[in-house]
Amino acid sequence: MLHMAFDRANRILWIRFSMALTGENLKRLDKMLTTFLTREGAADVILDFSGAPTFEPVEV
Repeated sequence: MLHMAFDRANRILWIRFSMALTGENLKRLDKMLTTFLTREGAADVILDFSGAPTFEPVEV
């Protein structure tokens, strides 16, 4: 699950990522973040991955 909270007064976006860290899920996060920042403009972002149960290694 992806949960977002936005503090407009301080322009801080908090995203809690609590699903497996796979390439597909990271693409979902990227799309969601791009849509949000396009609509709201620049903001500081805190990405909280502490709820992610697993990760899938990705070759770069």
